[in-house]
Amino acid sequence: MTGRLPHLIETVRVSRGRAPLWHLHHSRLQASADALGLRLAHLAEPSGADRVVRILAGNGEATIEERLPGPAGPLPVAFSGLPHPGYPHKTDRREAFVRALAEVAVDGASEAILSTTEGWVAEGSFTAVLWWEGERIAAPPLGLRILPSVARRRIAEIAGPIAEMRIDPQGLAARSFFLANAARGIVEVAALQGESTCRDARTAALARRFWP
Repeated sequence: MTGRLPHLIETVRVSRGRAPLWHLHHSRLQASADALGLRLAHLAEPSGADRVVRILAGNGEATIEERLPGPAGPLPVAFSGLPHPGYPHKTDRREAFVRALAEVAVDGASEAILSTTEGWVAEGSFTAVLWWEGERIAAPPLGLRILPSVARRRIAEIAGPIAEMRIDPQGLAARSFFLANAARGIVEVAALQGESTCRDARTAALARRFWP
């Protein structure tokens, strides 16, 4: 995929006739386009039937794909041994995440958590990683070159500022953590490394407030 500019991706949930997080998607799209020198086509807010709309935008054009919403139930999760590639913009250069997910799927996990080469938890292959730090919600620093997640921004809207903290896999495993993305909302963790985890009632309460 070298030799050309990347295309930006936005995966937008449409629910009850509208895209409730469109303001966050459009803001991220524009910021990434400005940073990468891409020209965006005009994009209208998706509407209509409940579905997930995947927008691939770049070079003044946009391609739209649609699918039904995926499951939102708890996921079995595992730490990937592959390093996080640095992913500050949501582009179609996602090969590292595809490999990480394939790696953990062999052992029955449905989501892979990647860490930086220095050993800090970064993000999942398709979700943001967040956890309860006492009474606060915490997440890895954006300075680790992780994606500025739409779901993470939505959580900050409803729960207040998120504490940015570096954490290693062992530290994350010792905390009550959860996942989130803009297609599924907040997703609880069913198991980590094949072992069942205890769910936190605060996560379920937060999930109920996620969609406007």
